[in-house]
Amino acid sequence: MTQGACSRQPQCKRQSAGDPLGAYDRLAARLAENPIAFRFPLRSGRGVTRSFTLPDLETVASGQVYSVGDRMLLQRALAASTRGDLVPLARLLYADLVIDPETLVAIPDPSYSDAMYYGVECQDYGYFSGTPEERAEAYLAAGEQAIPSIPRLGSIFYGDLPCVYWPGSIQDSARPAPLQAEGIPTIVLGATADPQRRSGTGSASTVAWQMATWSRPRAARTSSSVEATPVPTIW
Repeated sequence: MTQGACSRQPQCKRQSAGDPLGAYDRLAARLAENPIAFRFPLRSGRGVTRSFTLPDLETVASGQVYSVGDRMLLQRALAASTRGDLVPLARLLYADLVIDPETLVAIPDPSYSDAMYYGVECQDYGYFSGTPEERAEAYLAAGEQAIPSIPRLGSIFYGDLPCVYWPGSIQDSARPAPLQAEGIPTIVLGATADPQRRSGTGSASTVAWQMATWSRPRAARTSSSVEATPVPTIW
C-alpha cells in the first residue's frame, strides 16, 4: 500500500528511482544474498561499520505501517536506499527494536511487556504438539515450506516461535467454530489502513457468519479512523 501510493505521486516515484515497489524488491534481493555493510555516524563525529540484513529490512517494513507518519518515514528511508544510503533504514530499525543507536543496547520500556504479548498471542493459534523441541522442529519445518510462497516479509513468520516454548500455549490447531451469539449485540471493527485489522477481513467475516451487516469504512478516512457497526458477532 505504501509503495503503491508512492508510485502514483510523481515526485515520490522519482525519488524512488522511478519504481518504489521495485526498489524495495531489489534491495530485498541483494540482502537475501548477503548483508550489506554501511557506515553509521556516531555523536562523536566518528563512524562505525555495521551490517544491514534482510530480517532487518523486513522488521522495518512491518513495523512502520501503523500510522501515516511512520509510513512516510519508511518511504523516505527506502528512497534513500536507492542512492546507497542505508542509515535512515538503520535508524528506523533501532527505533522499532527500541535499542540505543549508539550502543545497540536495549532501552527499557516499562510500558511494554513481552510476557503480556506472548501470554495473549500464544493462546490465539495452535502451535503444533509434543515437547517444546518437537514443536519447534515442526514450526521451523512449516516455515521452510511456507516462506518460498510469501513474496515479501517472510521472516515475520517466525515471530511466534517463542510460543512453542510458552507455558500453556495451545497445541490444538483446529480453528474454533464461528461465534453464535443470538440476541447479543457485538461489534465488528475495521480501519482503512491498519494491516492487522483490514476492513476487507471484517467484511468477509460478517458474510461468513451470515448474521451481520457491515458498513465499509470510507476511503477518505486515515489509519487512525475506525468505523464500528453494531452486529451480532465480533471480529
